[in-house]
Amino acid sequence: MLKKTSKTQANAQSPEGGNVILNLIQNPFKTFTYILIPLYLISAIFSQNIGTSYYAFFTFLTVLLTLTLSLKLIPPKKFNFLLITSSLFYSLVFILHKLNIVYLDYKPLGDNFILQIWGHSYLADLIVLSIPILINYLQRKNTKKTNIIILILLLIIFPTLLLTQSRSAILALLIGLPLLKSSNKTLKIIKVSVISALVIFSIIYSILTFQNKIPQKSLTGSRFDYWQQAILAFLDKPFLGNGPNTFSYINKKYQKTTYTNTNLAHSSFFTYLSENGIIFTVLFFYLVIKQLISKTKQQRSHPQGETNNLYFCLGVITLINSFFDPSWSSPGIFIISLYIFFANSFVGATLAVARRHGNLSAFGENLVSESQRNKKTQKTTVIAILSVFILLFLSSKTLSDYLYLKGKYHQSLTIDPFNLNSHLALIKNNQLHPLTLKLFPNDTIIYKQLISTIPLPQSQNYYYKLFELNPKENPSLYLKLLNYYQQNQLLQKQDQLTSLIFKNLQFNTIDYHQKAEILKPVYHQAINNFSETPQKTISLLKKLTTHFPEEGHFHIDLANAYWHTNQKEKAFEQLNTCLNFKSPQQQCQDYLKFHQQNPDSNFNLPGSPEFIDYIDNQFGN
Repeated sequence: MLKKTSKTQANAQSPEGGNVILNLIQNPFKTFTYILIPLYLISAIFSQNIGTSYYAFFTFLTVLLTLTLSLKLIPPKKFNFLLITSSLFYSLVFILHKLNIVYLDYKPLGDNFILQIWGHSYLADLIVLSIPILINYLQRKNTKKTNIIILILLLIIFPTLLLTQSRSAILALLIGLPLLKSSNKTLKIIKVSVISALVIFSIIYSILTFQNKIPQKSLTGSRFDYWQQAILAFLDKPFLGNGPNTFSYINKKYQKTTYTNTNLAHSSFFTYLSENGIIFTVLFFYLVIKQLISKTKQQRSHPQGETNNLYFCLGVITLINSFFDPSWSSPGIFIISLYIFFANSFVGATLAVARRHGNLSAFGENLVSESQRNKKTQKTTVIAILSVFILLFLSSKTLSDYLYLKGKYHQSLTIDPFNLNSHLALIKNNQLHPLTLKLFPNDTIIYKQLISTIPLPQSQNYYYKLFELNPKENPSLYLKLLNYYQQNQLLQKQDQLTSLIFKNLQFNTIDYHQKAEILKPVYHQAINNFSETPQKTISLLKKLTTHFPEEGHFHIDLANAYWHTNQKEKAFEQLNTCLNFKSPQQQCQDYLKFHQQNPDSNFNLPGSPEFIDYIDNQFGN
């Protein structure tokens, strides 16, 4: 055993042995980059909309390039300073805006980094990370003046976090802050004070939310709906996912209720699971969590143990925050988070191996020296490769956009076939590029543009594709196609579309007039079918009374249909059911009373001229 150990150490001290061991150590960031880039690319290639995933892939490469440069050029001490400085600046602007001293203009969609975006604040994702850093500074041997400055910064940034009302950031801080080691009594008091303030704020916030006193906010923010959509999408495409940046497609296709409008899953886990598949998701979080665990092991062995404890705390905070919020959809926040995970990772792993071999002075010094040279070479190679790809992407994108602005759409697509604007512009000019439906096979924007440009019947397949992609919305398009089938006596297609309408649309989410316009052709379809297929008439009239119970004519004609198919008891039952609704109550009561007083009289046939005229006039043209 002793001979074997000596041989290992001898090999380690030679250049060849050092290289072998370095290859065995596996730089965590190198592993992260070399494994996830191919997986991300494969997911993009097999995407439901490769046109949108293409840009997401290059965004991912840009994130990795920026991260590589940051790890190479920015040491943790400087990173901490930059994080605090930016948090302070944005917090001051946020507070000044709240005090009406500085005005921040909203974009059309409320998109503003400092202000809330659809109820979510990316500002909170940034400043929540600066709070543990400031608290950690207090356990150092600072001057009294320095400690006062740190406390002032905390008194600015911490209230700003509360004012953003970011539930996920507050939860993440509650869980992560206790993991920060406290070396003195003052630090413990501050930690307890911050945690207590978070708990009190959370309780008050929850009470006010339940009392509906906080506008545009709820405890979950429809997250359960988004996560359910992500799970359904994952089950359909478990291995490679639906493709990066396709959650807007996932949202519309798998939503259980209408207009849950989002292009984000509001969770890093569910985003990767639904968009990139199980393989990418498991490996991504395995590598990230492994880095967190390694930081706990390095707290004693690594010369920068304090930094590793702080970054372990920050890593837990940013990870938990990302589980409940779309924080990593912001490339900047994503880069900051990955920096926290991978800072100091390589040297820490190298020293740990050296200690396991029991020869830090000989083995470790040679290995660390070799590792630093190897690390520099690896990062330079990664930077060069990523830079070339990103430069090519940006050049083609810029030139393509320039040609689009000049109206040269075909040339624009020759340079960048993924330019959605050029594809849409060609469709508006009644031209469909051969690649449009191949690159954007499931993009609702494409199909809406095709429908608005190409007349029926040539465009009817695009209608059905849109109904497949977004089944619960677009009632006006259902109506347009239904009217076309009715006007052209395409009865079989009308029947099929009617079944699809009742299957997909949620009529309680549609306004009265639009609902009436949709149900009017269905009523005509029902009464026209009565002589040949009375059961189909009954089925359609039952659906009409279900989705439009306030209209008495539907109830009475359903009773009429029952009567003339020898279901007289059901006819009277239907009229009695009608009495439960306020609007048609008097009409049904009069009809019921007449037939109760005149038992020998027959009910009318469904679709009397009087009823048809009323429905046509009441429900619009």
